[in-house]
Amino acid sequence: MDVKKIGAFIAEQRRLKQLTQKQLGEALGISDKTVSKWECGYGLPDISMITPLCAELEITVNELLSGEQLAQEDYHEKAEENMIQLMEESKRTNKAYLIKTILGNTCILAAGIAIAMIYKAEIYFSAVNFLDTFRMTQLLFFLIASLWTSGCFKDFGIAFALLFKKAACPQQLAHAVLAVSTAQKALFFGSALIGIIRLILVFGEPEFENCISALPINLAEFFVTIFYGVLGVLLLEPVKSRLKKKQVDI
Repeated sequence: MDVKKIGAFIAEQRRLKQLTQKQLGEALGISDKTVSKWECGYGLPDISMITPLCAELEITVNELLSGEQLAQEDYHEKAEENMIQLMEESKRTNKAYLIKTILGNTCILAAGIAIAMIYKAEIYFSAVNFLDTFRMTQLLFFLIASLWTSGCFKDFGIAFALLFKKAACPQQLAHAVLAVSTAQKALFFGSALIGIIRLILVFGEPEFENCISALPINLAEFFVTIFYGVLGVLLLEPVKSRLKKKQVDI
């Protein structure tokens, strides 16, 4: 099911009805931010919202799920396709929930271990170089590579320009928000990956016993690398929030 297509269709039908996101949200008893999220393709309406939404936009449920106006001869065929896609979507959702539950429990366990390690490594943080340019260069390279391979490099630059001017179209804002989100994920996971690789290289040293004795300071280096990633994520959060606010104002 094409979430982006459905979102664009909702936005198109809303404009045809000459409604703002706020007006449509008030009619449905939800916030304009929720409507904006649908139109930007960041999620589908809740099942309880589908019928009221279709009534407000004067479309059928089948047309909403198809993301387009349907001719009579295509209606039944699309209905069957949408039913199959909904069943598949339900399976994927259940699987994703299970994975998130497992990851959540794993993160809680990892956090407990990390706290214990930080406590042991606390005295070594004074020996860590917080202004390690090589570490910063690695993280910057990972960020650029992630944006480039995901096709968001140009949109990431445009995102900062849009902070000071009006977007040409809602899609441009949506792409900018997606690029900033991609950059945040790249910074966080990139810092974690760089830190883990450094730890692995430490254990690959010939003098393994010396590596064990130096483990606390290496753990300190690891968490400082994570700190760079988290700091980058936090610095980009106001940019993303401002762009999302501009989406609501359209």
